[in-house]
Amino acid sequence: AMLVDFHGAVVPSVQSAVLTSQIGERLSAEHPFCVMWHDRDGRRYYSMRSREDGADVGAIAASFGGGGHTHAAGFSVSLGPDGSLPDNPASLDQSSTAAGLLVDLVHLVYFVYLVGIV
Repeated sequence: AMLVDFHGAVVPSVQSAVLTSQIGERLSAEHPFCVMWHDRDGRRYYSMRSREDGADVGAIAASFGGGGHTHAAGFSVSLGPDGSLPDNPASLDQSSTAAGLLVDLVHLVYFVYLVGIV
């Protein structure tokens, strides 16, 4: 996992399509929440976990059209034909209140790609 600045909080992030609850339980122990993500069928899927005293990840996911619970939630975004995230996050049909969070998320994914975790 890599610590990243995500929407004003330093949180762990890791690419994984399996064991998200177990990974999230470990990674969110000392942080407001954590983010796990993977690509499948032209979409990027994000899963977030937090502890009882952590962030409301359900609200974060809902701002992207996703859902879940207060401490376990997720959402997905469409990838481009080449598998890339859109250049213009506002083109994802998200509410204007989610635009800043989405930009942070795109930066997070790009950072993870640059450091070679993918």
